Amino acid sequence: MKIKFDQLQYQDDAVASAVGVFAGQSIQSNNFTVMGQEMFGQIQTEIGVGNGIDIPKEALFKNAQKIQIENGITPSYNQQDSFPQFNIEMETGTGKTFVYVKTILELHKLYGFTKFVILVPSVAILEGVRKTFETTADFFHGQYNGEVYNAFVYNSDRPNDVRGFASSSNIEIMIINIQKFNRDNTKFKQPTDQLQGVAPIELVQQTRPILIIDEPQSTDNTDNAKAAIRELNPSVAFRYSATHRDKSYPLIYRLGPVEAYNQGLVKQIVVSSIEADTDGNEAYMRLISTDAKKQTAKLAVYKAKKGSAGEQTKITVKKGDNIALKTKLSVYDDYGDVQDIDFTRDDDPNTQAVHFTTHESLTMASQNIQDENAKRLQIRNTIRNHLNKELYLNPKGIKVLSLFFIDEVAKYRASQDEDAELGEYGRWFEEEYERLIAEDTYKNLRDRDVPVREVHNGYFSVDKTGAFKNSKVDKFGNNKATKDDASTFETIMKNKEGLLTFYDEEKGNTSNANKLRFIWSHSALKEGWDNPNVFQIATLVETKDTITKRQKIGRGLRIAVNQDGQRVPGFDVNTLTVMANESYEKFATDLQKEYEDDGVEFGKFEDIIFTKIERTVVAEDGTESTRRLTVDESTQLVKELVNAGYVSSNRKATSKLQEAVQRQTIELSDEFGDVKAEVLRIAEHNMGRVPVKRDMPVKDVPAKLDLIKDPNFLDLWNHINKKTTYEIHFDEDQFVNLAVARLKHGSPISRVQYTTRMASIKQTDGGIVYDAEQGDGTRETVAKAEYDLSKFDILTYLQNETGLTRRIIARILNGAAERVTADFKMNPVAYEEYVGDLLNELKENHIAENIVYKMTDEEWDAELFKSEPLRGVVEGDTPNMVSVSDAKTPYEYVRYDSTIEKKFAEAANLDNNVKYFIKLPAWFKIATPTRNYNPDWAVLKEVNGEKVMHFVAETKGTIESELARPERVRIQYGREHFKALRRDGVDVEYRVVTDENQL
Repeated sequence: MKIKFDQLQYQDDAVASAVGVFAGQSIQSNNFTVMGQEMFGQIQTEIGVGNGIDIPKEALFKNAQKIQIENGITPSYNQQDSFPQFNIEMETGTGKTFVYVKTILELHKLYGFTKFVILVPSVAILEGVRKTFETTADFFHGQYNGEVYNAFVYNSDRPNDVRGFASSSNIEIMIINIQKFNRDNTKFKQPTDQLQGVAPIELVQQTRPILIIDEPQSTDNTDNAKAAIRELNPSVAFRYSATHRDKSYPLIYRLGPVEAYNQGLVKQIVVSSIEADTDGNEAYMRLISTDAKKQTAKLAVYKAKKGSAGEQTKITVKKGDNIALKTKLSVYDDYGDVQDIDFTRDDDPNTQAVHFTTHESLTMASQNIQDENAKRLQIRNTIRNHLNKELYLNPKGIKVLSLFFIDEVAKYRASQDEDAELGEYGRWFEEEYERLIAEDTYKNLRDRDVPVREVHNGYFSVDKTGAFKNSKVDKFGNNKATKDDASTFETIMKNKEGLLTFYDEEKGNTSNANKLRFIWSHSALKEGWDNPNVFQIATLVETKDTITKRQKIGRGLRIAVNQDGQRVPGFDVNTLTVMANESYEKFATDLQKEYEDDGVEFGKFEDIIFTKIERTVVAEDGTESTRRLTVDESTQLVKELVNAGYVSSNRKATSKLQEAVQRQTIELSDEFGDVKAEVLRIAEHNMGRVPVKRDMPVKDVPAKLDLIKDPNFLDLWNHINKKTTYEIHFDEDQFVNLAVARLKHGSPISRVQYTTRMASIKQTDGGIVYDAEQGDGTRETVAKAEYDLSKFDILTYLQNETGLTRRIIARILNGAAERVTADFKMNPVAYEEYVGDLLNELKENHIAENIVYKMTDEEWDAELFKSEPLRGVVEGDTPNMVSVSDAKTPYEYVRYDSTIEKKFAEAANLDNNVKYFIKLPAWFKIATPTRNYNPDWAVLKEVNGEKVMHFVAETKGTIESELARPERVRIQYGREHFKALRRDGVDVEYRVVTDENQL
């Protein structure tokens, strides 16, 4: 199978943010314009072609500030002395590599730039980037009309690759590890005969490359690395990471962990914790760490506690301490005193040990029965969770993978030979797997008969003898890659699609990767590699865990794909379970702390936070339009919330704001009275955290056996189950006239501003020279008189953006020609975007107002209720099903997606006038011109004890007029569908409500 790629709005927004920095740069000529030999976006170098950026650095930063405001980010006003750099924040698993590859192609398409260098911090990430170029090649080939681009990994043994990079006029992309040039003695900086005595870096310098810095917190985190990057002579750099530690560069796009979760762009995180009951009846002891400076060691032990035999805790010991006295438990008498302590040597935690006078030494690798039992239980729970996921996801075409991280490869298996003796982890896995797979619950699993030895394998570094070896990790937890590690990364990258493909003899999918479902790894896979179908992650460690919780979950955050390579969204599918050997609360707390340590600020109300709110403005002639709140208005609104006690002085939400959000009511001044609903929505979103949920049993609830005999069900179902088709009565004249009127009203587009710089010209013996003024010099702002409009093809642009015909677009532009020409000349690129957005808005509204649905003979079949059980969680902290009277619904539970839906279900259950109600299943979808629409509820209700009403309801937390435009349009389609049913005599009403009483 091959992974398919979708057009995802958030990725397009990230691309547009980077591309927008260059607004004002000379535009690439389009296919319909005959141009001369001028090289847009390029300069001629001694050897070939480089990037030619013709706008000043100050303009780049001003563009960035505008983009920041549009993206709800407080503008930055600091400008670096060297080349401009911009931060782009994207949560792990949301496709940042895909985004920056697309950004490269967009920059070439719009501005003609051709030279790009991608900097990476490690071999693992480098191989991940290489794999992305491989898997996206066909997709981008189609997206960019077969545009030729050459992406290669720098190899010091092939310096001529760099010659080709510098001389070619095509798009050239060099991927290079920072270690290849962050020292003076690297081949990248040394002259070579193969390049006629020139060093590779000199050729790169001539091209003025645009840099893509991947994971900058690891790539340029030293002064040497920063200096080496400056030596490349870059023109601009874009820095992509989920965690920017250096915030001195302007952040122009942000998709943080909370936003990614709320938009369903990553998996939901669930934690299954394992904790041993502790009673101090055995001499449990574990070495946690040593401190050479203080000459102490920290141990995990039992300690006497009043009312119980003991509780697990940590103690610090030094040479001469008696363990039994420290713990006040006699079970430690056999240990005697601490005789000596060994500390960390060569960054290797395994060198630490504590020696006792009357007991064997304690090392980081020591483990007792309790540790062994906990790890075996982790393995068992991982397998059981995996098999349960397969029962649910295999029928949807999704292969399930699980990932084990271990700190000692020998505890899994000694070598890559499948017949090699297994270590204890490997043995425990096979024992637990064979015991579980034999249960009747799993008798119909597709891969049940695959031999146990073929369902699991390890991706470890392999030495020259074929033996597995541990990957090396430095004191900061970063991988210290070797050639053996490089081969490991290359192997697992090649197997990515194979790992996602079902084992299927009929289709010829019989490779080892097809059979593999359980992956074992040392720290090698903690970065640079992930897989969308990893659903379980377990860490079996005894030494210090060098893999952070963010790194662990990052291996499986990406949305799952099916056998067609298509993403399958929704948290009912996308749940990542972490098998933790600690409490759920500790895991969640530590994960939150890692986010905050990485610079993620949760819940801060910045001055700019409300600039995305749109408000309606009425002009003097009565024409209504919408505009966003300005930065000043947003700042004033935040101050108002602070003064009213809704937000604290450090810009965090107070309990008063939390109560306001719960009640959905807030007191604001008259100036902001019209945006209360949006303020509450943004406040609720901003108070969010990354949800980490407790692993709770998922309940499958079958529909009632006699469902289709229930008279109330049949009464309701037979009134709502009719299907429709639709026709769009597109009134071209009406649409054109409306669009012309809006364009004649003017646009918010302003002129591009230019800065004039002054310099004195002098005649000298050496010829004519100029001397630019220092400091600010003499500056004035002028408006460019006129653009060469032959470079712009607004008809083609609008046709591609809107799907309207060229004839209709031409009618609209000609109808408002005078105003269009004036606005277009001021700022052509910005005006094209404005008109494209306007026409799309008018088109959607026009279609929704002029769509006609007609009832057909087709119906939704009630038998579908029995084909798939209702699936959800009824216990724990985050249930999503509520118990109801099974006499009033198809199931004994109702699944809900929001608090409003839960309240609606509870109210309908208690309302005696409600005779029957259905939470409409996902397969009940009304066809629309955009995205199919799934209404929320069907309700059979008695009014005044006589009349029976058949309702279809849509529940929302606010009134319909305050909903976002896409939601309003979908609701309009739903309303027209049910109007069609009423026209044909079906007694059913469609309502948008905030609670059940409104029916």
